[in-house]
This record gives sequence, structure tokens and C-alpha cells, in this order.
Amino acid sequence: MRMTSAVLYVRVSCLLVFGLLTVPSWGQDRSTGAGNGSESTSTASDEEKEESEAAQQAEDLPESPWALTVYGAVNTKEKVGWALVPPTDLNLSYGLVAGAVSRRMTTVFGRADIELEGQVVKHFGSGSGEINGLAIGRWIQFPWNHRLPTTIALGLGISHATSIPVFEALTHENTAQWLTYVMFEATVTHPDQRHWAFTYRIHHRSGFFGAFNGVRGASNALGFGVKYRW
Repeated sequence: MRMTSAVLYVRVSCLLVFGLLTVPSWGQDRSTGAGNGSESTSTASDEEKEESEAAQQAEDLPESPWALTVYGAVNTKEKVGWALVPPTDLNLSYGLVAGAVSRRMTTVFGRADIELEGQVVKHFGSGSGEINGLAIGRWIQFPWNHRLPTTIALGLGISHATSIPVFEALTHENTAQWLTYVMFEATVTHPDQRHWAFTYRIHHRSGFFGAFNGVRGASNALGFGVKYRW
């Protein structure tokens, strides 16, 4: 009986010692688990915050699809491809000022806008003007848009000059009042002023490889301006 009691005592003692030794580790495991939970909660809250900021930015965008763009440009003898890369052969004696009204027609997969635009243009260095109509594809999805909203656009349409622009007459043997029109534009916007954008444009008139009146020459003007969305 004594032996049985002694064995029982030893067993109980061992269990108590084992329990005391393992309690700190239980507490440590719990605190670690709590830390992981806290970290997980923090990560989740960061994601929710980002989603909330993105939603807020979307709400801050103008609801109306309309935009007004005003820009000035200087003519260059460079071809349209090379005109993208400075320096360019600018002719400060000839250029233009333009006002354009555009409307967003639809958005494709949340990544690109399709727009229609009408322009009224006045050339300086000559008395001619232009009336242009075009369709535009605008890429709006860039990874840095939360810091610097950016778009890149390419437009194609028809251009009618009230008279042959002097710069075209001086630089090309053959030109015409009716020509194709191509526009390239890049815009950047301050995140806190999303109604306004700073624009860079290439203004291009050409015969589209002879498709219009047999004209193969082209004229390019490089310019800067502002865009207001409302």
C-alpha cells in the first residue's frame, strides 16, 4: 500500500512539474498566435485602407465624361515618330493654338477610354484655320496612378483647313485642305486636382500615304496645354 501511495505521489509530482514547465511555452505560443493575428489584422486593415483610398479616388473623378483641352504648338520638320524624341527641328515662326472639346463614350475593361473630339485651330504665321474631328483611344491604367494619374491617347480623324497652311506649302510640294488628322497626347494630373491635367500633344496632318488627294507629305506641330474635365 505504501509502495502504491509512493508511486502515485511520484506520478502526481511529475505531472505537476511537467505542467509548470510547459505553462510558459503555452503562454508564449498564445502570444505568438496573438502576434500573428495582429499582423494578419494589420495586413487586412492596410488592404482595406488601400481599397478605401482607391474607391475615394474613383468617387473624386468627375462624373461627367466631358473635357476641354486648350493647347499651343510649334511646327516642326521632323516626322511624327521622331517628333516624340527631343531635340526636334522646331520652327518658331509657324505654329498654332487650338481648343478641343471631347466626350468619353465608353470604357473598355476599366483600362481604356474611347472618346470623340472636335477641334477648332488657328495657325499663326499664316491666316489659315482648321476644323478637326477625331476618335480617340486613351489608355488610363498605370501602376503609379495613385501618385501621378497618367493617360496616353492616340486619335485618328479628318482635318479641314480653311486655306493651305503656309508651313505645309513651304515644306511639301503637294498638300490639300482636306487631309487625315492624327493626334498623340500624354496627360499627367495632380492627385488632389483631378479635374485638371497637364497635356503634351502632337498635332499631325497628312495625306495618309496618298489616300487623300494624292498627298504624301505631312505637317507636325508639338505643343503643351491644359485639360479640364467636368
